[in-house]
Amino acid sequence: MPTNDDLLFAEHAVRGGFLSREEVEETLAVQRRMDEMGVHDSLRNVLVNRGVLREGDAAIISRQAGLHAGREPIPGYTLEARLGTGAMGSVYKAWQKGMKRHVAVKILRRDLTSDPRQVERLRREAELVGKLDHPNIVRGLDSGESEGLVWFAMEYVEGETLRERMTRLGPMPADEAVRIVTSLVEAVAHASSQGVVHRDIKPGNVLVDRSGVARLADYGLAKGQSDDALTQIDATLGTPQYVAPEQARNPRDADVRSDIYSLGATFYAMLTGRPPFDGETITQTLTKVLYERPAPLRQLAPQVPETVAYVVERMMAKDRRHRYASPEEVLADLRSLEAGRLSVPSGFSGDIGAFVEGRRRRRAWIAAAGVVAAGTAAAFAAKSWQDREYASRRERNAATALASIRAKAGPEEASTGATVSALSAELAAFAAEHEGTRAAADGAA
Repeated sequence: MPTNDDLLFAEHAVRGGFLSREEVEETLAVQRRMDEMGVHDSLRNVLVNRGVLREGDAAIISRQAGLHAGREPIPGYTLEARLGTGAMGSVYKAWQKGMKRHVAVKILRRDLTSDPRQVERLRREAELVGKLDHPNIVRGLDSGESEGLVWFAMEYVEGETLRERMTRLGPMPADEAVRIVTSLVEAVAHASSQGVVHRDIKPGNVLVDRSGVARLADYGLAKGQSDDALTQIDATLGTPQYVAPEQARNPRDADVRSDIYSLGATFYAMLTGRPPFDGETITQTLTKVLYERPAPLRQLAPQVPETVAYVVERMMAKDRRHRYASPEEVLADLRSLEAGRLSVPSGFSGDIGAFVEGRRRRRAWIAAAGVVAAGTAAAFAAKSWQDREYASRRERNAATALASIRAKAGPEEASTGATVSALSAELAAFAAEHEGTRAAADGAA
């Protein structure tokens, strides 16, 4: 039979929104059947063992109900409130007793702790975040296993997610959006320098504290330099509305340009109040990501400057060869934009792919024209050289022939009429053959 502690626990579980009354009643029925079989356990343990309740939630409910049976699930940490729940587990606000500070603790779902792949994924997240040290990235603090639970402790940020802020306030002013995105690009640049690709940048994974500082969070899908095997395990796509096309096709193919795309899609949502792509199903959304262009940003938010729309468009180019090649390139344009020095390139009309390809074709045409011009000039130069060489050779041959004719004349006093006639005939033939050469002119002279 349920004890008073069991009933008190159940009441606080329902009151706190952790369980529905139906879930509690069903589990109480299971507990009664267990008692009949001679297996006695608390309602808390039955709920946790059946996977109906998370271990961290059970610790919070026990504390709220004033029940102190059982230990804290993670030694050294007191779980105070659940911050969020995902497919892999839950994140809690906790008090770190030794350091006397609040932290956030991610705990893997107990039913997933028997799956080595999921355990390795959480450990890998802790390892990757531990390599990063940047003011715009949530810092990793500690990780471990306790009583069969796998957990990861990180910096606690007092504030809200960017998604929550957008829901509460709607589209963001362009100057504020540029400031936040600039700080996040700096975070992406730092992670990239350490060989880390986030692969799931979206408004829900950006935390904004009470002073307006943004931090990139949740590296659960991140890829390090040697993570191809782990990436292949689940073929994780990321979030469809914000995933880069090449990552949607093959998650292992993601690189820092994929993070630039996702951050550009987040930038778009910040300015318009909606993601660039959405559909009734994941398939519909991914089809749009792969083959369609989003609605023009300034059509949805005409107050956004053209220069800002240009940066967003270039960050979100379908073909990553048309995107910014690195976070540093994005930062250069964002800083120029903040300083009022950025201008939209001549010929850009809103489609970055068409613009880049058009410019590439123009450059190829100009290069080809240069090659043709250079070839033509070379041909003329070669022809001129050949003409000069031919003329020089004719002059040398004419001089030799004329000298031979003159030698035949002999001494002036020995010349007869017949001799003169014969020489005159040879000179006439010589002049006809070598007409136009300097030798012929000299002979005529």
